[in-house]
Amino acid sequence: MQRIERKNCLISKTLNTCCTGSPISDYFSNGQKTVCNSYKKNAVLFSSTKEYKLHKLANAKNNSIPLSTSTFLKMGTEACLIECLFSNAKLFADDGTVSSDLVSTYLSENLDETWASVVQTAVTNCATNIATIVEAVPSVDVTIKRRVIKTCSITPLLFTQCVIRAVNLDCPSSAQKNTTACKNVLESFTTCDPFATS
Repeated sequence: MQRIERKNCLISKTLNTCCTGSPISDYFSNGQKTVCNSYKKNAVLFSSTKEYKLHKLANAKNNSIPLSTSTFLKMGTEACLIECLFSNAKLFADDGTVSSDLVSTYLSENLDETWASVVQTAVTNCATNIATIVEAVPSVDVTIKRRVIKTCSITPLLFTQCVIRAVNLDCPSSAQKNTTACKNVLESFTTCDPFATS
């Protein structure tokens, strides 16, 4: 079985707070997320569009993420929410795949040149980085209500998580928070790429 290797990654919410002055706090509004949530506002679920959470899939013993449907099912509800958000934002191409160009335009519009460049680079790299994962696990079946199962693509979830990680790591030096915790986390994530397959 293929695995995504992670070598001694420091995982914490610190990654999301180390890039100060970023105009990107979330890629989707609570209004958009409420439309895509069949229940009610869920802060934990909603945070999946702004916090890096892919580490939740890691195996504690070998610090890797097994490429299996059962692994990604742990984030199945998030996958369904983000698939809906991508659909509503019209980020899918005519053939039903996520369009890198549309995602890049959507995420970088209204950003200054520096931040737009950071986001566009992240989207381009992420399209390549998630390809192997999507090929191994294209979708998950999620029970959204009793006896109601929905099949959701994991591509939007992976795209969002990858971009969150990449934008935080590529944060311009002028916007980086200069703390020991942030230095440790950024150094750890720079050498540890959860999207690299072995």
